[in-house]
Amino acid sequence: MDRRHCWEVLHDRSAKAVDLARQGCLRAAARVSQLEAQMQRLQDLYADYTRRLREGQDRAHGISQTVSYRNFLVQIGGLMERTVQDMNAARAVHAAALRDLQRTEQEQNKYEALIEREDLKANEVAEKVEQRAFEELAINRYIQQQRAA
Repeated sequence: MDRRHCWEVLHDRSAKAVDLARQGCLRAAARVSQLEAQMQRLQDLYADYTRRLREGQDRAHGISQTVSYRNFLVQIGGLMERTVQDMNAARAVHAAALRDLQRTEQEQNKYEALIEREDLKANEVAEKVEQRAFEELAINRYIQQQRAA
């Protein structure tokens, strides 16, 4: 097995690793977006129920309704805190996925460079062999011309 073939095999493996890293990065980004949307919905819900609580207090509704609104706001606040924690964790996972993608792309680029270098070496060797053949041919012709003269 020649070296170029080895680099090609490693390049193929690194290409698969890049694809997997891209997929992981996309999943992590989608999770962050999902959590951001969830946070926005919770903030909207919190604002809506805060408004309802104020309106209820202005209209002299019952104490039980006011307590229910406040309890619900506390629950929404808890969900918002949990969502913030999940968002921070998802952002950390996304950052790690980006670093992994960057690392795998660098590895793939390294193997591409090694393949190119191996091709250049092969071309240089082929050119040297061809140059030697031309030189031998020229020397043989010169010798034949000298003998004929």
